[in-house]
Amino acid sequence: MTRRRVVGRQPNTKRLRAKQVDIEAALAISDVGALRRLALSEYGLVSSELRARAWPMLLNVRDHMPNYAAQIAQHRDIGQVALDISRSFWRFPTGINTKQREALRKDCSDVLNALLSLHPELYYYQGLHEFAAVLMLESTPADAFDMMLILAQCHIRDFMESSLAGALAYLELIFPIVHNFDPELHAFLLKSGVHPHVCISWVLTWFSHDLDSLSDVARVFDVCLSNHPLMCVYLSAAMICMRRDHVLAAKCEYSAVHKLLATIPTNLHLEELISMGVRFREEFPPQQLLKVNIPNPHKQQLSLCKSFGLYRGFVEALGARERWNGQPGKSTSWQETAMLITGLAISTSLWALSMFYDRLG
Repeated sequence: MTRRRVVGRQPNTKRLRAKQVDIEAALAISDVGALRRLALSEYGLVSSELRARAWPMLLNVRDHMPNYAAQIAQHRDIGQVALDISRSFWRFPTGINTKQREALRKDCSDVLNALLSLHPELYYYQGLHEFAAVLMLESTPADAFDMMLILAQCHIRDFMESSLAGALAYLELIFPIVHNFDPELHAFLLKSGVHPHVCISWVLTWFSHDLDSLSDVARVFDVCLSNHPLMCVYLSAAMICMRRDHVLAAKCEYSAVHKLLATIPTNLHLEELISMGVRFREEFPPQQLLKVNIPNPHKQQLSLCKSFGLYRGFVEALGARERWNGQPGKSTSWQETAMLITGLAISTSLWALSMFYDRLG
């Protein structure tokens, strides 16, 4: 995918200062509800300093493990983590030297390897290092580890299974949202033969693989961290819908439409994307999305996704604080996911996924 830095109007300084005051007030009294509303509204949580304090609160981080690196042990994915980390921290932060980049890589490697050592039921996937890097750059390595412990048990838990079922099921929910808000665009996408795997990195990394600006990525994280685990799916659908005119003007065939959607536009307005995604989430909530019935070829796959109906609100999921046991498997990349998306039989895997959410209840 082609990465882009998004554009938009310059922030209103007066409104920005007023929002900073509101965020500080919410932090002072631990008003999580207010923080969620502020994270969703224009400018999000505004700055790295405020996000470093707000993100752990949004995730209900209560337990801290400052010596997490001491927990690192040999695990199945340690080699893949090392390979991915060795290619990281080139886009952001900007203006760092080789020594500083290597220090960041070491910190990120420690966060991921400690997580996977403590939780052998979790499976690494390619892109997880970019996800963890954003948390680390907007806070501290120790805070990033605490947040990853929570996220790995809720928001991104489905991506850290031994199979591809979770990622595939998330992707299969994107087109139904498009269908609900833009049937003409949805029909065009189906006719072109394009698959939702074009959105795989958006979903698995919350756009951190695709946007060049850390502040832009952090703004997306504001929204996803303060919302339902499926929020990344709504944002992906919004990204497609925002491009409707370009898509409908393209030749209706797979390669043309896939290439167009895979390129983040240079004139993307991030706040407009977020506003649309939030509206989709409010007007077509997860409990309704998971029951939707749409025409073939997605109907059969989507009906299997009804196992997602066992979702609880992410706050309830965080409160469960359970441990889950995985099955033997291998780490997966979004390239592998894209290759398998049309041929993988996911019914058995989704049954296993439903059993996981049963345990949340």
